[in-house]
Amino acid sequence: MTSLKKKIGLLKSKLVYDLKPFSHTRLKNFYGQFIKDGDLCFDVGCHTGNRSHAWLALNAKVVAFEPQPYFIKHLKKRFVTALYILLSVLFLTNGRVWF
Repeated sequence: MTSLKKKIGLLKSKLVYDLKPFSHTRLKNFYGQFIKDGDLCFDVGCHTGNRSHAWLALNAKVVAFEPQPYFIKHLKKRFVTALYILLSVLFLTNGRVWF
């Protein structure tokens, strides 16, 4: 995939998941019912990190799994050191995935 296509894909995802009005507040209010200060949370398929962002705002410790290398770069810039990010895919069985 070309760099331009990756950038367009990231921009589309950010528009859908991150830039909707009150989206962060809604996620924080919803997850605040379940996540308490210091809880460990796993964001499987982190994508742009909208849920991780809400969980971090609730003072959770977050481990994010994301299979797309381009999104990993975005997440590392966005969260710097607040989030532990793994470039990985989770399966029920062992195997390999080629990107």
